[in-house]
Amino acid sequence: MWGRPEQAVTFVENHDVVRDTPITNDKLLAYAFILTHQGYPCVFWQDYF
Repeated sequence: MWGRPEQAVTFVENHDVVRDTPITNDKLLAYAFILTHQGYPCVFWQDYF
């Protein structure tokens, strides 16, 4: 991400991340951040439905 942050894929959670960690307790805030900042935001399908 150092060289080209606008091309980074950003995500809050995926199938490789342990659920209910303190870092992702406020998912709405986390998604608001990645959707409004540089990079390609990736929304995890289980958070979408």
